Amino acid sequence: MTAQQEVTVALRKCCPHKERFAKGVPDSNGKLRYVQVKRAVSDRELLAHAYQGGMVGAVSSDGDGKTSVVGLDVDGHTTDQKPFEALQRICTAADVLEVPVVIHTSKSAKGFHVRTFFKTPVGRLLARGLYAAVLATAGVACDASVDKIWPPVEGYGVLALPYQSGHAKATGGTLAIDRYSWTPHPKSAQLDAVLDAPELSEQ
Repeated sequence: MTAQQEVTVALRKCCPHKERFAKGVPDSNGKLRYVQVKRAVSDRELLAHAYQGGMVGAVSSDGDGKTSVVGLDVDGHTTDQKPFEALQRICTAADVLEVPVVIHTSKSAKGFHVRTFFKTPVGRLLARGLYAAVLATAGVACDASVDKIWPPVEGYGVLALPYQSGHAKATGGTLAIDRYSWTPHPKSAQLDAVLDAPELSEQ
């Protein structure tokens, strides 16, 4: 694959809905805000996300209510949130439950997005149940440092895609980090964190 093809494949893996996505649109202050778009995201939009400061987010589940990825939004927006501590506990619990995880910094780089991929799409409730078990094992509550399990129970919640060029350059956000050193993967291995991620089967 070419470098651009690797980018689009990795981002599509994180964006399972084939008929909807969220796109960053400038508000009155020029800040990008997500707006849902009812069509498939194009390669051009994904490449703009990765190289030109565009912004794309995943919305949940195809029409059959299934998803090939489940995520956690581990936040650090307020002073009482401790995202790194929560992340460490989540990863330890995932190891205990043998759930492979891929970790990216959030857009602000103050929090983290955690993802697990499935070989074939599973029901969103089953996907959420997997991460609910991880959180219970970790002793981390969804109303503390974890903002949400994605996809939501219903509706089209947004989870930001990784590798957004503007945030990566400005804050170090949306970059893949190593599970053990807690530092960003080398640039040459960033996409491999998603492309080579272990995938769970439903059994």
